[in-house]
Amino acid sequence: MPPANSIWAHFNKLGHVSGFRQARAQCKYCNFEVNAAANKCIAHFKICPQASITILQGYFGSDFQPNARQRINSQSSSGSTGQNNVAVTRTTLQSSQTSINSFVDRISSAEQAELELLFAQAVYQCGLFLSLPELESIKTLFQKLRPSFKLPSRNVLSTTLLDKVYDNTKNEVNSLIDSANYVCLISDGW
Repeated sequence: MPPANSIWAHFNKLGHVSGFRQARAQCKYCNFEVNAAANKCIAHFKICPQASITILQGYFGSDFQPNARQRINSQSSSGSTGQNNVAVTRTTLQSSQTSINSFVDRISSAEQAELELLFAQAVYQCGLFLSLPELESIKTLFQKLRPSFKLPSRNVLSTTLLDKVYDNTKNEVNSLIDSANYVCLISDGW
């Protein structure tokens, strides 16, 4: 039988509690209940707001320092009742949660237009066929890369975007010619 973990000096084993499949343990400092597994108890003990830094350093080592949020919880809840401690912990957890909106891919119309133009430039520079955005594998690839980006149609690729890329390229070449002292044209034909 393996030696008992020293974490149990900081937890009371409750045994099986109704409503739970696994045995439970209760923190001696804040009365928080967890599964009676050493790793679960250790994970809670690292963030326990009622355990003093001295006690934590005694278990985890003298160089252990709880993070700033843990210190705030520990200081604000010292000398308070268990209910206040739960309120402080819940408030801290709620403020650290991110909104579901941050997980949804959204794209502005300006970004959509910029990405369409970049896609068109890539198609033209590589000499790819204009029906490329209609291939299922390309649709799937871009759906995985950026779900909110809508590939331009073959018609848009061959008209509107082609005109924009042509104008941009023409303006760029004209500005290079205007700024050059000398221009040399070389032609090759069959």
